Amino acid sequence: MKYRNFNGRDISQLGFGAMRLPTTENGEINKEESFRLFDYAYEQGVNYYDTAYVYHGGKSEVVLGEWIKNAGIRDKVFVADKLPTMNLGADFDANAIFEEQLQRLQTDYIDFYLMHALNLEKWNRLKELGAIKFMDEIRAKGQVRYIGFSFHDTYEAFEKIINDYDWEFCQIQLNFMDIELQAGIKGLEYAASKGIPVTIMEPLKGGKILQIKDPYTTKLKNAYNLSEVPTSRICLNFLFNRPEVLTVLSGMNVYDHVVENIESAASMQPDAQPENEKRFLKELRDYINGKDTIPCTSCRYCTDGCPNDINIPRIFDMYNDAIMFDTVEQNKAMYQKLSANGGDCAKCAQCEGVCPQSLPIIEYLDKVDEFFNK
Repeated sequence: MKYRNFNGRDISQLGFGAMRLPTTENGEINKEESFRLFDYAYEQGVNYYDTAYVYHGGKSEVVLGEWIKNAGIRDKVFVADKLPTMNLGADFDANAIFEEQLQRLQTDYIDFYLMHALNLEKWNRLKELGAIKFMDEIRAKGQVRYIGFSFHDTYEAFEKIINDYDWEFCQIQLNFMDIELQAGIKGLEYAASKGIPVTIMEPLKGGKILQIKDPYTTKLKNAYNLSEVPTSRICLNFLFNRPEVLTVLSGMNVYDHVVENIESAASMQPDAQPENEKRFLKELRDYINGKDTIPCTSCRYCTDGCPNDINIPRIFDMYNDAIMFDTVEQNKAMYQKLSANGGDCAKCAQCEGVCPQSLPIIEYLDKVDEFFNK
């Protein structure tokens, strides 16, 4: 495992994201399998573990905390957690939520604590609710070592937020596709210019990038002598290559993926990505951008509370698969068998209010419904 220096501490350049842990048939976290993945990652040198209050309905924090306590390694790993910002009403109580998080994690401190999924509107609202005083206090008490934020908004909003508080790190969405989306490469470099380390989320867009296995991609890999190199490694190398990156978070829920990603993190250093990999990624990006796909990462925030129980990520998957792989008839048949599809949307816009990608979900649902029913 390669490490990055942060205030004299060694942080593994691959971090374990606990947003998409393995689940059982009833949707609950498969604790035994999650522990197996955590164990292997830790044995191979991964020491940064990222969770959030809302992941797996609050169970992600519980499972991660139990694993760390049982393994007796609290002083050997870095735990990142996040203050939820999805419901910032007048009754929002950051202190109560934070205390609950400490209990779930079975710890008396959190290493890296983030204001979750900030956009400019949420940040301004958090300030109105006393967030700056709250952050200052938990840091002064030693309950949190480092304060940061995760981000989903425009680059202009990123600049305003990062300049508005004494942040010690931040987290942005970045991968070889999203170089100009949200904060993008420009935001990564701006944070670095201010001496603020950056952790990376969605390095593979929730695994969507790896689903692109059509003949063009295979031909492209062959052309650049990369046929034996896993696409995931090439994509992660794109980020490990950047010296501004502190750690790259991967939401690993399959054992083989953990093994593969750790192998990548053990071999790649900053400013060392081979030129053929860079050229391959540029051509693949141009190819994907030429397709009329929906940039959903299947975070599933949109599915909670949908009045008609529409599985929005699944519907967008069906559409993207049809576009990318020319499987219109197969996906049309599956779409029309759904208990609720795009035509059942109540247009309440609740989903759009929580989407980290700020997608026009209602518009996309209409688009998909017309596509599969025309």
